[in-house]
Amino acid sequence: MRNNNYVLKKNGTLNGTINGTLKLREFDRSIIHILIEDPIITREELAEKMNVSIRTIQRELDDLKKRKIIMRVGSRKTGKWMVNQNEEKA
Repeated sequence: MRNNNYVLKKNGTLNGTINGTLKLREFDRSIIHILIEDPIITREELAEKMNVSIRTIQRELDDLKKRKIIMRVGSRKTGKWMVNQNEEKA
């Protein structure tokens, strides 16, 4: 089983996926950058910062989690967001 080692580049790609490079939309990149800068940010704060609805943020976070780009670590109240940076193993 292989784990993914993602490296966010300035051009908006994540390197290290099994198939090479994963393209991200500008909106996804913005979310990832915010989560890296402030991993304890709430969905509500993120929605306000991005000037979109909480539902839009929830949908995008769900998609990023499904694609295993981000994950939530810890409890709902005291947890934090992490960008997946596991080492790739054969």
